[in-house]
Amino acid sequence: MDVVCLMQFTQKSEQLRLLQQTLDEKRSELLRAEAKLRETEERFYTSPASLSDKVKDDLRVSVSLLLSSLTINSRSIFCVFSVATTDQ
Repeated sequence: MDVVCLMQFTQKSEQLRLLQQTLDEKRSELLRAEAKLRETEERFYTSPASLSDKVKDDLRVSVSLLLSSLTINSRSIFCVFSVATTDQ
């Protein structure tokens, strides 16, 4: 019986390690996306009034895409976290 428990413990420990690694990777992706979003917002809000509407529209699209990316990454992190808590 002790061997089975040890094997299960080892397996769960490895699963947890892999899950933590995945969570760390997702967290890094999220931080990079947030930094990119802040950079794009800063360019958008500090750009001179003389910029053409085309440039402004491009920045709006970039901000929108980054927000979508953040939403997807946030959901991925939530899903990974939910899986981790239900496996325990």
